[in-house]
Amino acid sequence: MVRRTLGGTRRVPSNPAARENVASGGKYTLGVTGLNISSLGFRSLKEVSDGDIIIKFNPNLCYVNSVNWTSIFRANQQDKISDNRNPDLCEADEMTCDSSCSPNGCWGHGPSLCLSCQAFKRGKECVSSCNLLKDEPREYIGNGEKCLSCHEECLQMNSTATCTGQ
Repeated sequence: MVRRTLGGTRRVPSNPAARENVASGGKYTLGVTGLNISSLGFRSLKEVSDGDIIIKFNPNLCYVNSVNWTSIFRANQQDKISDNRNPDLCEADEMTCDSSCSPNGCWGHGPSLCLSCQAFKRGKECVSSCNLLKDEPREYIGNGEKCLSCHEECLQMNSTATCTGQ
């Protein structure tokens, strides 16, 4: 993914932690300015380890005000977010986080772009429930929040859990 930043054009890291300083002087770890984008789309960004972020002058950018930046900062960092699309206009156009996203916000439209899930996660998407008692594939809850498929040899049971993951 390429973004124009204060220090020029650079690749935004696709790994879960953005650690590259992209602006001269190392002040900003992440800069997104002057782009014609509607969402950031950072599916795997989970942590900003060092440096501030600046997201400005993106006239169509929604969702950015939903992000709880302090939840992904690891130090005493700041976010400078301004002059993007008016959040009221985003809401009027239904460019808001999916209902399955947690209050930490989202990077864009749909349950696969949540920073974290309100309830459970199936693969890369947030969901409101796991298929414990009905529907396919039958699942169990692993790690407290993940819907994981039962082993194919587990016999499907009705109105009771098919498997436990043990």
